[in-house]
Amino acid sequence: MAKIVYICFRESNGPIPEMKRNIQRISDLLNPKDAMAAPTQYINQDGIIVGIINPNPIMPIHQTSVCMGDFFEKSLSWWRPLSAVPDGTFALFRGDKDWIELITDVVGTRTIWYIFTKDLLMASTSQRAIVALNKSFEFNTTVIPWLLSSGTLGPGNSWDKRIKPLEAGERLLLNRERWVINEFKEYCCFSHHKTKASSEKELDHVLKKTFKGIGVEGSNWLLPLSGGYDSRAILLFTKKYNIPCITWGTPSSITKEDTDAYVAKKLADSLNLNHRFFSLDESLLPFSAVVEKFLLHGEGRIDHISGYMDGFVVWETLLKNGIKGILRGDEGFGWKPVNSASEVLKKNGIILLSDIWNAKSIHQFHLEAQTLPHWMRQRNNESLASWRDRLYHTFRIPYILAALNDLKLSFVEIVNPLLSRNIISFVRKLPDDLRTDKALFKNLVRSLSPHIPFATKSSTKGRNIIFNQPKIRLFLLNSLESNKILPRVFLDHLHNGYNSDSVQFFNYGSLAFRSHLICEMNRLLINDSKFFKDR
Repeated sequence: MAKIVYICFRESNGPIPEMKRNIQRISDLLNPKDAMAAPTQYINQDGIIVGIINPNPIMPIHQTSVCMGDFFEKSLSWWRPLSAVPDGTFALFRGDKDWIELITDVVGTRTIWYIFTKDLLMASTSQRAIVALNKSFEFNTTVIPWLLSSGTLGPGNSWDKRIKPLEAGERLLLNRERWVINEFKEYCCFSHHKTKASSEKELDHVLKKTFKGIGVEGSNWLLPLSGGYDSRAILLFTKKYNIPCITWGTPSSITKEDTDAYVAKKLADSLNLNHRFFSLDESLLPFSAVVEKFLLHGEGRIDHISGYMDGFVVWETLLKNGIKGILRGDEGFGWKPVNSASEVLKKNGIILLSDIWNAKSIHQFHLEAQTLPHWMRQRNNESLASWRDRLYHTFRIPYILAALNDLKLSFVEIVNPLLSRNIISFVRKLPDDLRTDKALFKNLVRSLSPHIPFATKSSTKGRNIIFNQPKIRLFLLNSLESNKILPRVFLDHLHNGYNSDSVQFFNYGSLAFRSHLICEMNRLLINDSKFFKDR
C-alpha cells in the first residue's frame, strides 16, 4: 500500500526542506489517480528524512525507522541499527545519528532500491521515486536482453544504471561519520541435515510457530485462495482467525471442476469460511490504458499482465472496501523435478537470449548478449536439486514473485507467512527428495486437509491467448513501428514474425509486449526525471 523514500544527507545542512516539498509532490506522481490515498507522512530527525507515501496504519514506525511488511515475532529493538533482524517478510529501513541500515528479508520478498553518492544515500521501494527526486535518468541497457528473454529486469538490475537493488537476505550499513557503506549478504546453502523420519513433525511445528506470530485478526484481511497446496496450507493454519477468502478468474472457471476457482470455493465452503469470486472480465478500457496502469503499479519489473487484464478492478475494489492486506501463498519448499542444468534455469524463469536465438542471430539483431552472474552458476558438489532451489530462493522469489507483489502493493499490504526465516532455514536443511516438487510440504498439507481434490488448471487466461487478440496484436505491432529504443533490425524481425501465422517455440506476442514495456518505461522514467524541471 505504502511507498517509502528514505534519505540521509552527508552534511547536516543538506536541502531537507526542498526534499520534503519534493516528496509531497511525487506522491501525486506515484499514487493511483483514483485511489483514496492517505496524506504523506514525514519524519525529519537526526539528518534523516523519511517520506511514507500513502501510509498504512499497521506499518511499524519508530523514530527514523520504518518497516514495510510484517514481523512474525515480537522484537522490542527491531528499529535499532545493528540489532538482530527479526523474522518476517519486509523491507526494513532503520537509522540513527550514527548509522543507516537497509535490510531485505531472507528471500527478498520486498525490494529496496538505493543510490549512494558522495553527498547522500537515497533508498526507496520505488525506482521511479529515486529517478524523480534525483532529477536525472541514465537508462540501463543491461535490462534489455533480460526483459526480452525472461520478462524480468534480471539479477541485480534496475532501469537506471546508478540504482542498485538489495538482494535477498542483504543488509546495507552506512557509517555516517566515515560515509562508507558495507554490504552483508546471507549465504544461501542447502545442507541436508534433516532426516525423513522426523521432518514432517518438525515442519508442522515450524509452521505453527510462524502462524502464531502473524497479526491478521479482524475483518480487514483476506486470503486469496487457489486450488493448490500453498494457500490451502495458510487456510488450514489460520482457521481460528476466520479470514474471508477470495478467488479470481475467467467467468466460466468457477463452474469447471478442475480449476482453482471451483476448488477454492468448495474448500472454503467445507470450512464454513466466507468466499467471494471475482470475475476477471477484460477491462472496457483500451489495452493501452491497462498497460499504463500495469506500469504505474509495477514499474515494469515483470511482464505477467494476464492476471490484471481487468484493469486492476479487483484490487481497486478491495481498496475501496477497506481491506488492509492479504495473506499470500508464496513459498520456497522446493521446486519441480529437474534432470539437467538447462531445466534448472528454465524452471526458475531464467531464460537467456541464447535459448531463443543462436549467437549469429543475436549479433545480427544488434542485441547485447547475457551471461549468468557467478553466484547463479552451479557450485562445486552442488546437486541439481539444491542448485534449483537455491536459485528459487535467490532469483525467482526476489526478481519474479517480489515484482508480482509490487503490482498489488499500491492497494493492500501483503504478508507472506510461508517465507518466514524459520521456515526457509528449515527447508534448506532438508534432503533433495523431500524438497523436490514440495514433497514433504505436500504430504503434510494432505494429512491436514479435508478430502477435496487439488486443482489442476489455472482460472486465468494465458498470455498467448491475450496477445493473439486482434486489437491487442494491432496495438503491439504499431508499438514496434514507433519503438526508438531497440535496434530496428530486431524490431523488423519481430514485426514480421508477430504479423504472420508462424509458430515458434517462443511466442512473438510476448516478445512484442516486452519490447513495448522497455520503450514505455524508458519514456516514463525520462518524464519522471523532468518532473520538477517542468513545474
